[in-house]
Amino acid sequence: MTKSVRKICEYAFENIGLNKLSLFADVENIGSNAVAKHGCFSYLATHQDYYVHRGQFRDMNEYYLLKRDF
Repeated sequence: MTKSVRKICEYAFENIGLNKLSLFADVENIGSNAVAKHGCFSYLATHQDYYVHRGQFRDMNEYYLLKRDF
């Protein structure tokens, strides 16, 4: 987990009091998917046609991290 991702997670769990973080990444965005995987986030699902970008429907991978797993 990178320092910046760790700090964001720490802040969300400790300061805001969140129990779960969700991360969405375009299926073709290799960098964002790698951040999720290396950041200890668990893969949940791929959402088909989740949003429109430049007139094209895009699929998104959803990842999550629970406070107890951090």
